Amino acid sequence: MKPAEQGAALLVMLLVLVVGAGTLLVSKLNRNLALRHNQQQDATALAEARAALIGYAMRHASQPGQLPCPDRDNDGEAEASCNSAARQVGRLPWKTLDLGDLRDGSGERLWYVVSDGHRPNGSAQLNSDTAGQLSLDGTGDLVALLIAPGAALSGQNRSNANNRSRYLDQANADLDGAYVSTWPVNDPPDFNDRVLGISRGELMRFVEMRVGAEARNALLAYQAANGYYPWAAALGDASFTCVNGLARGHLPLASDASCTTANLSADLPAWFAANGWPALVHYHVSGRCVPGTNGCSGSGNWITVTPDTTSAEAVVITAGPALTGQNRPATTESDLLDSAENADGDEVYEDLPVSATSNDQIRIVR
Repeated sequence: MKPAEQGAALLVMLLVLVVGAGTLLVSKLNRNLALRHNQQQDATALAEARAALIGYAMRHASQPGQLPCPDRDNDGEAEASCNSAARQVGRLPWKTLDLGDLRDGSGERLWYVVSDGHRPNGSAQLNSDTAGQLSLDGTGDLVALLIAPGAALSGQNRSNANNRSRYLDQANADLDGAYVSTWPVNDPPDFNDRVLGISRGELMRFVEMRVGAEARNALLAYQAANGYYPWAAALGDASFTCVNGLARGHLPLASDASCTTANLSADLPAWFAANGWPALVHYHVSGRCVPGTNGCSGSGNWITVTPDTTSAEAVVITAGPALTGQNRPATTESDLLDSAENADGDEVYEDLPVSATSNDQIRIVR
Protein backbone atom coordinates (compact mmCIF):
# COMPACT_ATOMS: atom_id res chain seq x y z
CA MET A 1 0.00 0.00 0.00
CA LYS A 2 1.32 3.37 -0.93
CA PRO A 3 2.17 5.84 1.85
CA ALA A 4 -0.71 8.13 0.76
CA GLU A 5 -3.16 5.22 0.90
CA GLN A 6 -1.80 4.15 4.29
CA GLY A 7 -2.34 7.70 5.61
CA ALA A 8 -5.87 7.79 4.27
CA ALA A 9 -6.63 4.41 5.87
CA LEU A 10 -5.32 5.62 9.21
CA LEU A 11 -7.48 8.73 8.95
CA VAL A 12 -10.54 6.61 8.21
CA MET A 13 -9.80 4.35 11.18
CA LEU A 14 -9.29 7.37 13.42
CA LEU A 15 -12.57 8.87 12.20
CA VAL A 16 -14.37 5.61 12.92
CA LEU A 17 -12.92 5.53 16.44
CA VAL A 18 -13.83 9.18 17.10
CA VAL A 19 -17.38 8.73 15.76
CA GLY A 20 -17.80 5.51 17.74
CA ALA A 21 -16.58 7.09 20.95
CA GLY A 22 -18.78 10.11 20.36
CA THR A 23 -21.79 7.89 19.76
CA LEU A 24 -21.14 6.00 22.97
CA LEU A 25 -20.71 9.29 24.86
CA VAL A 26 -23.93 10.77 23.43
CA SER A 27 -25.78 7.53 24.17
CA LYS A 28 -24.55 7.57 27.76
CA LEU A 29 -25.44 11.24 28.15
CA ASN A 30 -28.91 10.59 26.76
CA ARG A 31 -29.39 7.69 29.17
CA ASN A 32 -28.24 9.85 32.07
CA LEU A 33 -30.56 12.68 31.02
CA ALA A 34 -33.45 10.25 30.71
CA LEU A 35 -32.65 8.80 34.13
CA ARG A 36 -32.52 12.24 35.74
CA HIS A 37 -35.79 13.19 34.03
CA ASN A 38 -37.47 10.02 35.29
CA GLN A 39 -36.14 10.57 38.79
CA GLN A 40 -37.41 14.14 38.80
CA GLN A 41 -40.82 13.02 37.59
CA ASP A 42 -40.87 10.34 40.30
CA ALA A 43 -40.00 12.91 42.98
CA THR A 44 -42.63 15.37 41.74
CA ALA A 45 -45.39 12.75 41.64
CA LEU A 46 -44.49 11.38 45.08
CA ALA A 47 -44.40 14.86 46.63
CA GLU A 48 -47.77 15.78 45.12
CA ALA A 49 -49.31 12.55 46.41
CA ARG A 50 -47.82 13.15 49.88
CA ALA A 51 -49.33 16.64 50.09
CA ALA A 52 -52.73 15.33 48.97
CA LEU A 53 -52.75 12.58 51.62
CA ILE A 54 -51.83 15.02 54.40
CA GLY A 55 -54.52 17.43 53.21
CA TYR A 56 -57.09 14.61 53.15
CA ALA A 57 -56.22 13.60 56.72
CA MET A 58 -56.20 17.19 57.96
CA ARG A 59 -59.73 17.97 56.75
CA HIS A 60 -61.37 14.58 57.40
CA ALA A 61 -64.90 15.28 58.63
CA SER A 62 -65.20 12.80 61.50
CA GLN A 63 -61.65 11.69 62.35
CA PRO A 64 -58.87 14.12 61.42
CA GLY A 65 -55.70 12.12 60.81
CA GLN A 66 -57.50 9.28 59.06
CA LEU A 67 -56.11 8.26 55.66
CA PRO A 68 -58.02 6.57 52.82
CA CYS A 69 -57.80 2.91 51.88
CA PRO A 70 -55.71 2.09 48.81
CA ASP A 71 -57.27 1.54 45.39
CA ARG A 72 -57.32 -2.23 44.85
CA ASP A 73 -58.88 -2.39 41.36
CA ASN A 74 -56.99 0.44 39.64
CA ASP A 75 -60.05 2.66 39.12
CA GLY A 76 -58.60 5.61 41.08
CA GLU A 77 -61.09 5.27 43.95
CA ALA A 78 -60.27 4.26 47.52
CA GLU A 79 -61.85 1.02 48.66
CA ALA A 80 -64.43 1.22 51.45
CA SER A 81 -62.54 -1.20 53.70
CA CYS A 82 -58.90 -2.19 54.17
CA ASN A 83 -58.94 -4.26 57.34
CA SER A 84 -56.17 -6.70 56.40
CA ALA A 85 -52.50 -6.35 55.48
CA ALA A 86 -53.19 -7.34 51.88
CA ARG A 87 -55.88 -4.68 51.54
CA GLN A 88 -53.60 -1.99 52.97
CA VAL A 89 -51.35 -2.11 49.89
CA GLY A 90 -52.60 -0.95 46.51
CA ARG A 91 -52.71 1.90 44.07
CA LEU A 92 -52.86 5.52 45.15
CA PRO A 93 -56.59 6.49 45.10
CA TRP A 94 -55.97 9.58 43.01
CA LYS A 95 -59.64 10.31 42.30
CA THR A 96 -60.55 10.13 45.99
CA LEU A 97 -57.73 12.59 46.68
CA ASP A 98 -58.89 14.98 43.93
CA LEU A 99 -55.61 14.53 42.06
CA GLY A 100 -54.83 14.09 38.43
CA ASP A 101 -53.83 10.64 37.20
CA LEU A 102 -50.32 10.78 38.66
CA ARG A 103 -47.63 8.72 36.92
CA ASP A 104 -43.99 8.07 37.69
CA GLY A 105 -41.13 8.56 35.25
CA SER A 106 -41.85 5.24 33.56
CA GLY A 107 -45.54 6.03 33.08
CA GLU A 108 -46.77 3.80 35.92
CA ARG A 109 -49.34 4.80 38.51
CA LEU A 110 -48.15 5.17 42.09
CA TRP A 111 -48.60 2.54 44.77
CA TYR A 112 -49.67 3.35 48.33
CA VAL A 113 -49.50 1.64 51.73
CA VAL A 114 -51.55 2.77 54.76
CA SER A 115 -50.82 2.04 58.42
CA ASP A 116 -53.43 -0.16 60.08
CA GLY A 117 -54.14 2.39 62.80
CA HIS A 118 -54.72 5.24 60.35
CA ARG A 119 -57.06 3.49 57.90
CA PRO A 120 -60.86 3.88 58.07
CA ASN A 121 -62.10 2.15 61.25
CA GLY A 122 -58.51 1.42 62.21
CA SER A 123 -58.58 3.22 65.57
CA ALA A 124 -61.47 4.04 67.89
CA GLN A 125 -59.52 7.17 68.84
CA LEU A 126 -57.07 8.69 66.38
CA ASN A 127 -54.76 11.46 67.58
CA SER A 128 -51.09 12.38 67.90
CA ASP A 129 -50.39 9.47 70.23
CA THR A 130 -51.61 6.90 67.66
CA ALA A 131 -48.37 5.28 66.46
CA GLY A 132 -47.64 4.53 62.81
CA GLN A 133 -47.09 0.83 62.07
CA LEU A 134 -44.94 0.99 58.94
CA SER A 135 -41.17 1.40 58.52
CA LEU A 136 -38.77 2.46 55.78
CA ASP A 137 -35.11 1.44 55.84
CA GLY A 138 -35.46 0.55 59.52
CA THR A 139 -37.08 3.84 60.57
CA GLY A 140 -40.52 3.17 62.02
CA ASP A 141 -43.60 5.13 63.12
CA LEU A 142 -44.68 5.79 59.53
CA VAL A 143 -48.38 6.20 58.76
CA ALA A 144 -48.16 5.81 54.97
CA LEU A 145 -45.77 4.98 52.14
CA LEU A 146 -45.84 6.06 48.51
CA ILE A 147 -44.00 4.04 45.87
CA ALA A 148 -43.09 4.88 42.28
CA PRO A 149 -42.65 1.33 40.87
CA GLY A 150 -40.57 2.24 37.82
CA ALA A 151 -40.33 0.20 34.63
CA ALA A 152 -40.90 -3.55 34.75
CA LEU A 153 -37.84 -5.56 35.75
CA SER A 154 -36.92 -8.99 34.46
CA GLY A 155 -39.65 -11.43 35.40
CA GLN A 156 -42.27 -8.78 36.17
CA ASN A 157 -45.20 -9.52 33.86
CA ARG A 158 -47.53 -6.60 34.36
CA SER A 159 -50.58 -8.01 32.61
CA ASN A 160 -52.27 -8.03 36.05
CA ALA A 161 -52.32 -4.37 37.04
CA ASN A 162 -53.34 -5.12 40.64
CA ASN A 163 -50.69 -7.70 41.57
CA ARG A 164 -48.21 -5.97 43.85
CA SER A 165 -45.41 -8.52 43.22
CA ARG A 166 -45.37 -7.49 39.56
CA TYR A 167 -44.73 -3.85 40.46
CA LEU A 168 -43.00 -3.71 43.85
CA ASP A 169 -39.50 -5.10 44.18
CA GLN A 170 -37.82 -7.50 46.60
CA ALA A 171 -38.83 -6.89 50.27
CA ASN A 172 -41.42 -4.30 49.23
CA ALA A 173 -43.64 -6.99 47.73
CA ASP A 174 -44.31 -8.81 51.01
CA LEU A 175 -46.77 -7.73 53.67
CA ASP A 176 -44.64 -7.36 56.79
CA GLY A 177 -44.92 -3.56 57.00
CA ALA A 178 -41.15 -3.07 56.57
CA TYR A 179 -40.15 -1.33 53.32
CA VAL A 180 -36.83 -0.35 51.78
CA SER A 181 -35.64 2.32 49.35
CA THR A 182 -32.50 0.46 48.23
CA TRP A 183 -31.42 -3.14 47.66
CA PRO A 184 -27.83 -4.38 48.11
CA VAL A 185 -27.61 -6.22 44.78
CA ASN A 186 -28.54 -4.18 41.74
CA ASP A 187 -26.56 -5.74 38.86
CA PRO A 188 -28.38 -6.84 36.82
CA PRO A 189 -31.06 -4.35 37.92
CA ASP A 190 -33.43 -6.03 40.35
CA PHE A 191 -34.73 -3.02 42.29
CA ASN A 192 -36.02 0.33 41.04
CA ASP A 193 -38.74 1.32 43.54
CA ARG A 194 -38.68 4.98 44.60
CA VAL A 195 -40.23 5.18 48.08
CA LEU A 196 -41.44 8.17 50.13
CA GLY A 197 -42.70 7.73 53.70
CA ILE A 198 -45.01 9.92 55.79
CA SER A 199 -44.21 9.84 59.50
CA ARG A 200 -46.72 10.18 62.32
CA GLY A 201 -45.11 13.44 63.45
CA GLU A 202 -45.19 14.87 59.93
CA LEU A 203 -48.88 14.04 59.50
CA MET A 204 -49.96 15.17 62.96
CA ARG A 205 -48.11 18.44 62.70
CA PHE A 206 -50.70 19.49 60.13
CA VAL A 207 -53.67 17.79 61.78
CA GLU A 208 -52.85 19.65 65.00
CA MET A 209 -53.09 22.95 63.13
CA ARG A 210 -56.78 22.16 62.73
CA VAL A 211 -57.12 20.91 66.31
CA GLY A 212 -55.55 24.09 67.66
CA ALA A 213 -57.73 26.27 65.44
CA GLU A 214 -60.89 24.49 66.66
CA ALA A 215 -59.85 24.99 70.30
CA ARG A 216 -59.06 28.66 69.69
CA ASN A 217 -62.38 29.26 67.91
CA ALA A 218 -64.30 27.59 70.75
CA LEU A 219 -62.62 29.84 73.32
CA LEU A 220 -63.33 32.96 71.28
CA ALA A 221 -66.99 31.97 70.91
CA TYR A 222 -67.19 31.36 74.67
CA GLN A 223 -65.62 34.73 75.45
CA ALA A 224 -67.95 36.52 73.04
CA ALA A 225 -70.95 34.97 74.77
CA ASN A 226 -69.77 35.44 78.37
CA GLY A 227 -67.27 38.30 78.45
CA TYR A 228 -64.53 36.07 79.90
CA TYR A 229 -62.85 32.71 79.32
CA PRO A 230 -63.67 29.55 81.32
CA TRP A 231 -61.68 28.02 84.14
CA ALA A 232 -59.47 25.09 83.15
CA ALA A 233 -59.80 21.39 83.92
CA ALA A 234 -57.04 19.72 85.92
CA LEU A 235 -54.33 17.66 84.23
CA GLY A 236 -55.06 13.98 84.71
CA ASP A 237 -58.82 14.50 85.10
CA ALA A 238 -60.39 12.19 82.50
CA SER A 239 -63.75 13.95 82.84
CA PHE A 240 -62.21 17.36 81.98
CA THR A 241 -64.39 19.08 84.58
CA CYS A 242 -63.61 22.77 85.15
CA VAL A 243 -62.13 23.75 88.51
CA ASN A 244 -62.90 27.13 90.07
CA GLY A 245 -59.77 29.27 90.18
CA LEU A 246 -57.69 26.98 87.93
CA ALA A 247 -56.19 29.07 85.12
CA ARG A 248 -54.08 26.41 83.41
CA GLY A 249 -54.59 22.75 82.55
CA HIS A 250 -56.89 21.17 79.97
CA LEU A 251 -59.86 22.67 78.15
CA PRO A 252 -63.00 22.26 80.30
CA LEU A 253 -65.55 19.91 78.72
CA ALA A 254 -67.76 19.34 81.77
CA SER A 255 -69.10 21.27 84.77
CA ASP A 256 -70.40 20.33 88.18
CA ALA A 257 -71.79 22.16 91.21
CA SER A 258 -68.30 23.11 92.37
CA CYS A 259 -67.50 24.98 89.13
CA THR A 260 -69.33 28.22 88.47
CA THR A 261 -68.57 28.51 84.73
CA ALA A 262 -70.02 26.72 81.75
CA ASN A 263 -67.81 24.42 79.67
CA LEU A 264 -66.71 24.30 76.04
CA SER A 265 -68.38 21.06 74.98
CA ALA A 266 -71.04 22.84 72.92
CA ASP A 267 -68.46 24.91 71.07
CA LEU A 268 -66.24 22.04 69.91
CA PRO A 269 -66.92 19.54 67.10
CA ALA A 270 -67.97 16.03 68.14
CA TRP A 271 -64.74 14.47 66.80
CA PHE A 272 -62.65 16.53 69.21
CA ALA A 273 -63.60 14.60 72.35
CA ALA A 274 -64.37 11.36 70.51
CA ASN A 275 -60.73 11.07 69.39
CA GLY A 276 -59.09 11.97 72.68
CA TRP A 277 -57.81 15.40 71.70
CA PRO A 278 -58.73 17.10 75.02
CA ALA A 279 -55.97 15.12 76.76
CA LEU A 280 -53.42 16.46 74.26
CA VAL A 281 -54.28 20.17 74.47
CA HIS A 282 -52.93 22.52 77.13
CA TYR A 283 -55.00 25.62 78.02
CA HIS A 284 -54.00 28.72 79.99
CA VAL A 285 -56.12 31.83 80.55
CA SER A 286 -54.67 35.19 81.59
CA GLY A 287 -55.63 36.51 85.02
CA ARG A 288 -57.04 39.56 83.25
CA CYS A 289 -59.66 37.46 81.48
CA VAL A 290 -60.81 34.88 84.04
CA PRO A 291 -64.43 34.50 85.22
CA GLY A 292 -65.52 37.53 87.23
CA THR A 293 -63.90 39.95 84.79
CA ASN A 294 -65.51 41.50 81.74
CA GLY A 295 -63.68 42.09 78.48
CA CYS A 296 -60.30 41.20 80.03
CA SER A 297 -60.52 44.04 82.53
CA GLY A 298 -58.97 42.09 85.39
CA SER A 299 -55.76 42.94 87.17
CA GLY A 300 -53.68 39.90 86.26
CA ASN A 301 -50.81 39.61 83.78
CA TRP A 302 -51.12 39.07 80.07
CA ILE A 303 -49.67 35.82 78.78
CA THR A 304 -46.53 36.46 76.73
CA VAL A 305 -45.38 34.34 73.80
CA THR A 306 -41.77 34.78 72.68
CA PRO A 307 -39.74 35.42 70.56
CA ASP A 308 -42.17 38.11 69.38
CA THR A 309 -43.31 38.93 72.96
CA THR A 310 -46.91 38.73 71.80
CA SER A 311 -49.51 39.38 74.50
CA ALA A 312 -52.36 36.88 74.70
CA GLU A 313 -55.65 36.66 76.58
CA ALA A 314 -55.24 32.88 76.55
CA VAL A 315 -53.18 30.22 74.81
CA VAL A 316 -53.88 26.70 73.63
CA ILE A 317 -50.99 24.35 72.91
CA THR A 318 -51.29 21.09 71.03
CA ALA A 319 -48.74 18.73 72.52
CA GLY A 320 -47.76 16.55 69.55
CA PRO A 321 -46.64 12.91 69.82
CA ALA A 322 -45.14 12.03 73.22
CA LEU A 323 -41.39 12.51 73.39
CA THR A 324 -39.05 10.24 75.33
CA GLY A 325 -39.84 10.48 79.04
CA GLN A 326 -43.33 11.95 78.60
CA ASN A 327 -46.24 9.99 80.06
CA ARG A 328 -49.69 10.01 78.55
CA PRO A 329 -52.33 10.74 79.78
CA ALA A 330 -50.40 13.66 81.23
CA THR A 331 -50.44 14.39 84.94
CA THR A 332 -47.81 17.15 84.85
CA GLU A 333 -47.16 19.95 82.39
CA SER A 334 -43.83 18.42 81.40
CA ASP A 335 -45.76 15.37 80.14
CA LEU A 336 -47.44 17.66 77.62
CA LEU A 337 -45.09 20.56 76.99
CA ASP A 338 -41.58 20.07 75.67
CA SER A 339 -39.44 23.03 76.70
CA ALA A 340 -38.56 24.07 80.25
CA GLU A 341 -39.94 27.54 79.51
CA ASN A 342 -43.34 26.21 78.50
CA ALA A 343 -43.64 23.83 81.46
CA ASP A 344 -42.40 26.14 84.25
CA GLY A 345 -45.84 27.37 85.34
CA ASP A 346 -45.47 31.10 84.61
CA GLU A 347 -47.11 33.37 82.03
CA VAL A 348 -44.27 33.23 79.47
CA TYR A 349 -44.17 30.69 76.64
CA GLU A 350 -41.78 30.19 73.75
CA ASP A 351 -43.01 29.31 70.27
CA LEU A 352 -40.29 27.01 68.92
CA PRO A 353 -40.07 25.45 65.44
CA VAL A 354 -41.41 21.91 65.34
CA SER A 355 -38.53 19.44 65.58
CA ALA A 356 -37.62 16.01 66.92
CA THR A 357 -37.13 17.52 70.39
CA SER A 358 -40.00 20.03 70.48
CA ASN A 359 -43.40 19.58 68.87
CA ASP A 360 -45.54 22.04 70.86
CA GLN A 361 -47.73 24.20 68.62
CA ILE A 362 -49.03 27.37 70.26
CA ARG A 363 -52.27 29.16 69.33
CA ILE A 364 -52.66 32.70 70.69
CA VAL A 365 -56.21 33.57 71.75
CA ARG A 366 -57.19 37.23 71.83
